[in-house]
Amino acid sequence: MDNKSDSTITPSPALTYFPYLNIVQNSVAVLCALMAISLNARLIYHGWVHQSKSSNQALKVRQLSKAMWFYLSVHLIGCVLTLPYNFYVVCNWRPAPLSPYDPYTLYWLGLPLIAYYTMSPVPILFLTIDRCLALKVRSRNDNQLREWIFLFGCAILFVAAMGSLTVNAAELPLDMDRVEGCQTFGCLVLKYRSQPQLLFKNMMELLNLLLALYFFRLLSSTSLAMEVSVSGARREILLKNRMVKCVLVLEIFFNVIPNITSYAINVMTGVSATIYLGQFPVTFLCINGALCGCFYNWMLLAKKKIPLSSKNAVAMTRRNNSYPQSHHMQASSSGMPQGAFNAVTSPDTPVRVLAWN
Repeated sequence: MDNKSDSTITPSPALTYFPYLNIVQNSVAVLCALMAISLNARLIYHGWVHQSKSSNQALKVRQLSKAMWFYLSVHLIGCVLTLPYNFYVVCNWRPAPLSPYDPYTLYWLGLPLIAYYTMSPVPILFLTIDRCLALKVRSRNDNQLREWIFLFGCAILFVAAMGSLTVNAAELPLDMDRVEGCQTFGCLVLKYRSQPQLLFKNMMELLNLLLALYFFRLLSSTSLAMEVSVSGARREILLKNRMVKCVLVLEIFFNVIPNITSYAINVMTGVSATIYLGQFPVTFLCINGALCGCFYNWMLLAKKKIPLSSKNAVAMTRRNNSYPQSHHMQASSSGMPQGAFNAVTSPDTPVRVLAWN
């Protein structure tokens, strides 16, 4: 059994496609990680700068919840930690089946990348819990409960990161005879093949799926929206619910399915899936981060109002004064008072609004 494992764990030189697959995956990961960093940092900046103000002019919501702060911060830091590994792979790439990478450099740069991959489901789990509490409890007395849940999420995140580092530390010293041709981090870990990390991630993803089903069930309640009396508060609740729904759908397609596929191949074949398919779960994770960052910026950031210039104001005034007299004649023939149908201009919008005097 050990001889079979030894012969299959090292990438074969016949895999001529693998260097090209590896460079594509890491290049996409670099671009998506940079996009996620900039977008999440933008939201964190606006949320931090305007959090002391009574009305946040930059965001469509009054303030970001702790669960949202937790989600944005974890993915921002995680994407930053993945960049050294991805840059190293991209910058040292060579179009040859033999690996141009140093195994120990791949190992040390890959430690934070795998730690981020392991703990990535935790923020979305507690973001969903926060929205379920907002829909189920809907009171002002649950702040203490949310505080404890936030601290519990931070503790789970810390345990997941330290556990991943501990499991990977057991691989030292590396068996250079077996890892000399490795081009990915997954090829270096021979003892546990990242199975503990995959198992933890699968458990978190299962909890995410169960909470997602419960969250969708809460949203299907017809009496929920009727209990919100203020229209502005209702719009904010609907906005937050829509964001969590989108993130859960992206989580299923870009995290749950790739992770289950990788874990199934790892268990059934006894070989890490990254040897033949590359680190596709990490690439999908970076793509998911970029898509979520785009969606959150589109949904949360308020659009700036364009001030009306003096030239446009003069042009609109002339158009309003030259409004066709047929409308005034039609208004007078229908019994309306003279001047009842006037065109007025709103100073905030370049659109001519019709109003009754």
